[in-house]
Parts: sequence; C-alpha cells; structure tokens
Amino acid sequence: MATRLLLEGDDLAELMAHVRGELGPRARVVRAERVRTGGFAGFFARERYEVTVDVPDDVPLPEQPAPPRHLPPGSLRPRSFEELIGAADAADTVTGAARPAAAGGAPGAAPGGVPGGVAAGFDGSVPAGAPGDADVPGLDRAPVPTPSTTGEDFATLLEQVRGMAGLQPEADVVVPPPPSGFTPIEAPVVDSSAVRTLGDRDPAGPAGDLASHLAALGVPAELLEPPVTFSGVLGRLPGAVMPLRTAGAVIVVVGPGADALATAALLADRCGVPETGRAHCGDVPVIVPTAGVGRRLGTAPDVTAWRAGAERAPYPGVLAVCLDAHAREHTEAVALLRAAHARQVWAAVDAHESLTDTRAWLDELGGARTVDALALRGALTAVRPAAALALPVPVGWIDGVPATRVAWAALLSAALDDPVLWS
Repeated sequence: MATRLLLEGDDLAELMAHVRGELGPRARVVRAERVRTGGFAGFFARERYEVTVDVPDDVPLPEQPAPPRHLPPGSLRPRSFEELIGAADAADTVTGAARPAAAGGAPGAAPGGVPGGVAAGFDGSVPAGAPGDADVPGLDRAPVPTPSTTGEDFATLLEQVRGMAGLQPEADVVVPPPPSGFTPIEAPVVDSSAVRTLGDRDPAGPAGDLASHLAALGVPAELLEPPVTFSGVLGRLPGAVMPLRTAGAVIVVVGPGADALATAALLADRCGVPETGRAHCGDVPVIVPTAGVGRRLGTAPDVTAWRAGAERAPYPGVLAVCLDAHAREHTEAVALLRAAHARQVWAAVDAHESLTDTRAWLDELGGARTVDALALRGALTAVRPAAALALPVPVGWIDGVPATRVAWAALLSAALDDPVLWS
C-alpha cells in the first residue's frame, strides 16, 4: 500500500526537488498538472502546479513537511522537459548517495550533504560562498555520478512524462524512397509574353479576333465599334432593370406559356409575394404545372377584379399572361395586358427562339403597354446567348440572375471558343 499526497507550488522544478528531498527516491509521481486560477478573460491568471505523489507505507513521512525549497540565484532551472528529467535524476542520485552520511553528520544537515538552509542546484553544485562537504565533520564525500540520457530507460521515462503533461509523442517521419524507374515530371515553362488578353486582340485581324467571336455569340454590331475591347463592349451595355417591390404595384410577366409561368413564380418569390398575390391567365399550356403562380383568371374582367384587390395589398401583385409565341395575332394577350394596368411589364424570352418571332409579339404588345424589361431564359445553353441585346427592350435577368455587366462578362467569357485571360 501507499500513501497519496498532493503537493502544490509555483515552480514545478522546486516541487520535484521537494519530493526527492523530503520523501525519498521511492516516492513516485503519478500526476503533474498545471493549474490557472483567477484573472479575467484569460489574462492576469495565477499559474501554479499540482503534483500527486504515492509514498510507500514503510517510508516514514515527516511530521511537518518542509515547504518546497527555493532555488538560489546561482542554480540552474530547467527550461524543458529533458532538462527537468535530468534535474530530477541528478537530485535523486545526490540524495541517495548522501543520505547515509547525513545521519552521522552535523545536526540539521540537508539531504545531499549540504548544511540545512542551503539547497543544492539541479546540477549538484553548491552556491558560491556556501559551506561545502569539506566543512561538515564526519561526512565522507561520495562521488556524484552523471545521469545518462542516452539509455533506453531514460527514453521510456521521457515518453511517460510527455504523456503525463498531455504532449503528443514525437513520431519518426519516414519518407519512402521513390520507386525504381521513377522520373519526376517537370512543369512546362510558359512564356508570359505569348499569353493574349481580351484587350490585346487585334480588332482588324482575321476571323479569330475578338469582334468576330462576340458577333458569333449574338452581340449586336452597334456594340462592336472599333477599337473592340472586352471592357469597352461591357461598358456600352445598359444597366440591369430590377423588379418593383412597391406595395400595391401590379407586375405583369408576359410571354410563351412555360416561360411566363416560370418567370412569374421566380419573380414573385424574389419580391416576397404570397400565393394570394399571384395569378395567371391567357393561353396557359395544359401540360405545364401552374404551382406557385396563384389562381387562374379567365377573362379581362376577371383580371380587372383581381387588380383591384392587388392594389390594396401590402405587397406587389404578380400576374402571368401566357401567349402562343408562334401565333399570328395575340389579341387575347393584348386585352388582358390592358386590363391589368401594370406598373411594370416583363417579357419572358427564350434565348433559343428566333428573334423574328420574339420581336413580332413584342411589337404587338407594345401597342397596349410598353415592355420594361426582358427575362432571358436558357442563355447558358444557347448558341447565341447575346442575341437578345438586339431587341428594343433592355435585358433585366439572365437565367434568373440580374443582368449586370458582371453577369454578361461571365456569360460571354464562358462561351468564347478561344480561352483567353481577362481582368
């Protein structure tokens, strides 16, 4: 059996010396912990150490244990765990060698052959000016062996102390040799002078120049006036039109059935319009789902009645007017658009459709109400995604994204066949 003691102090090295000096070499440290108390938000905290020691029952305990001895100014203090282990071994060796001689020495002699009140350093040295072993009558000076730090026992003890302190063991990193016949791959050297940017393209060059590339993507000729630069083309684009968010404002989305319904539902979601503030009418395809576009309105009087309620709501109203893009006339869509008295009109346009058909129904609707913005759909997969820029209505959305110059830059640069760098 053993008696377990808990010692605490401000210096871990002094606690180790105290354990060796007062409790003997058979005392075993089972736990060492650094404790921080007090302070504010981690600052000004007091730091101390707690050491738990097991002492065998046959080892007499001091009636009144002396406090940990403070190291004199000239002694060595350990600065790492390696030095701490070496200091503990040295203190154990000195104490064990001198304990029998101290019994016959002078009264009050401290362990290690040094008179009481004088502490030996961790390297076994005695402070300058302190009485040495030669001054103690009857004390035979014993040689102090130097602790070894190269043996297997020391390595094992060092790993135990590291684990006690919560440190990870040092792992040996082994780098395997490369397989036989391995040849490292050298990265190719790129001549930066050969890299062209969009602004470096020669506008008067062959068919591979920037102007020809952008024209093939549908950019109108009026936006390609020389000198053609990518930033110059983007600077000539109109700004993006934003949906109205005014309470009581009626917003109409007109276009081919599937495009008009999908755009109206997305616009209503973006503006925070509930289901009661949404409706649809016109030539609605049977196979197209109408979820998210509100109730169905049949005639122009129905649209007028719905508009009266939408104007009193605390949010805008969204009405989808569906038409057949390939029909010769759109009389019903024009009547429904007039009955809506919309504050803003969006036209849902498919980027894959012919500009001729799109321009025809836009012109017809313009007789009833001017269209304010285009909601371009399918631009990311269209062969000529910028063809809608030739229409007389500004583009407000590109596949649900506001048609800013940044959005156009991303769309056009992704569609260019010749990859180039641009900033």
